[in-house]
Amino acid sequence: MPEINGKQFTRPEFEAINAIGVRDDVIVSQGGFYNQASYVMTPAKDLDVQISLERALEPMVVRLNGEPGMWENPMGPKTIEEYDGGSVEGVLASIQGFFTAGVSNTGANLLTVAETDAGKNQPQNHTHIPLFPLHGKFSQTSPNADSIQREAIWKKDDLWKTGIEQTEDDLFYRVSGVIPQRNMVLPYDIDVHRTVESKAGEYGFTVIDTLKANRDSGYMWLYHPNFNIGEGDELHAPITKLYARDKDAEVDIENWGKMTGIGDELAERCYITNVKGSDGIEGLEDGTVIVAKVAEDRESGIYVQYNLNDFFEEQRCLHIWKNTQAGVLGIEPGSTFNGRNWAEEHKVLSRLEAGEDKTYRVKVGFMMNKAEVQEKLDLIDKIRGEDTTKIIRIGDEPLHSAYMKRAS
Repeated sequence: MPEINGKQFTRPEFEAINAIGVRDDVIVSQGGFYNQASYVMTPAKDLDVQISLERALEPMVVRLNGEPGMWENPMGPKTIEEYDGGSVEGVLASIQGFFTAGVSNTGANLLTVAETDAGKNQPQNHTHIPLFPLHGKFSQTSPNADSIQREAIWKKDDLWKTGIEQTEDDLFYRVSGVIPQRNMVLPYDIDVHRTVESKAGEYGFTVIDTLKANRDSGYMWLYHPNFNIGEGDELHAPITKLYARDKDAEVDIENWGKMTGIGDELAERCYITNVKGSDGIEGLEDGTVIVAKVAEDRESGIYVQYNLNDFFEEQRCLHIWKNTQAGVLGIEPGSTFNGRNWAEEHKVLSRLEAGEDKTYRVKVGFMMNKAEVQEKLDLIDKIRGEDTTKIIRIGDEPLHSAYMKRAS
């Protein structure tokens, strides 16, 4: 019989209970000024994944052993009304642990080539156009109330694995719903079918999004999970090329994977990277990418896992947001965080035709001991193979060359 959180259950008992491991709760802002309705999944001992029912089923708050497992905004979880998408400062005050940018925009609108000082492909400054909120409005949208479901289901644990025979079903907790995205000006009309699920007994969760287009739609889509960083933490990823987005990113660029100077005045460094997916590694789907942040002593860490093949070619860059001043790290696969104007100019805006759909999967996991950390680091080394990380400074290559274009 499966044992969850110290209690044994038979499969019929779980089927009868249906929603065991998913409970009603509220997300309390700092100071308790506002409560957001939420479901909380507790798939493993002392792991709580709090999913906002107001803001796009985002796993906004994640607690591990009572402490933040992902970054918690010191401003507290913002409601839709409180969310400020009109400026860098506003978005910084509004994002939480797991954040999704899109579908109208996925980043600061960088100056286009014609607007830069030297007319080069390396924008030096940010601009903002009110029509395009800084990170879009997806995270400001409530799911359709009648679409929200919570359940406990039995299924094969084959989401991330290949070549391994699954003989028995495993128990999964799941919260799902539909988040509509409409704009008749840009235009786009997309329904996002979101599922957040966790395997019972496992320290982690997976977000599965299927975007279904109701009309021809140009869109952007960027996952923005955020994590606390401590002095000496290290970031490991199978990166083949790492581009500095701007002059600030060139500062100490060789140490892109080192978390040092926490609290320093230099607020952020943003990198655009090309990453390598797995190829022929036993037990992994081809195209799997694993990115890990580990503590200096390598006794614990977090990882983000996804598959390059889930993303259109122009969405396959991994973006790194390293904000040492705030002590936060964003590990961001998906559309460019250079903004919609820049994406349109360089023909890296994604498109879905009417009736077309696209499914994305992103997993956030927690490594609880040195053996688990080493296992993930070994996998990253296997994925990387003999490739090394090439540093691309401003002027070495046009920034848009990091993004592969989808065939039109």
